[in-house]
Amino acid sequence: MSCVWNKYRSKFVCIV
Repeated sequence: MSCVWNKYRSKFVCIV
């Protein structure tokens, strides 16, 4: 699982 910062929604998004 890797998490990246979503600068458009100002939150972290994790993808399995």
